[in-house]
Amino acid sequence: MQDLPNYFEYEPEIRPAIMTLVNSQPLDNTPFIAPYVQINESVCRKALEFSGIKPTESLLDLGCGDGTILKTAYSESIQRLVGVEFDPLLCKHIRQKCPYIELYEQDMFTVDLELLNVDVMILYLLEQGLGKLKEILKRWLKNERRIVTVGYFIPGWVPVKTTSVKVEDGFMGGAQQDEQMLYYYDYTINKEQ
Repeated sequence: MQDLPNYFEYEPEIRPAIMTLVNSQPLDNTPFIAPYVQINESVCRKALEFSGIKPTESLLDLGCGDGTILKTAYSESIQRLVGVEFDPLLCKHIRQKCPYIELYEQDMFTVDLELLNVDVMILYLLEQGLGKLKEILKRWLKNERRIVTVGYFIPGWVPVKTTSVKVEDGFMGGAQQDEQMLYYYDYTINKEQ
């Protein structure tokens, strides 16, 4: 994000990770399960398409960072967008730039997913973080609900389908990348596991 602060020098060919509360805390023994790094918008568009989300459905992003997934969904006419983010700097940014996002500034482990009443989740979290969320996600995943994870799979789950997508400008997660994997899960995971 061009308008988020950058507190350190970096090489011009590498996009920096923004210094946020999430990026300054260790992953283990904290509620944090992934650092903040911006997702590529072309990958967001492909993830939305891969999820099969309809404009009348709702989308949730746990650990929504700067809201890129949700902003991309807004540009694709998805009507209800829900984000959960723990970092106050990122929440302030979303509130200022994206008032159409229903934002919860809290730890994703404390959110009642049933009360949020959403249809689709798109998650850009580390494999370790997805593993920590697995039981919560399994309880939520029923009926027509579905999850697409970007870049990382949910440990121990077999996705219904996968695809590889081209990263249009070559940058994702602060580094040069050509492709990214998408993993699709639906209610059938509860029948198999």
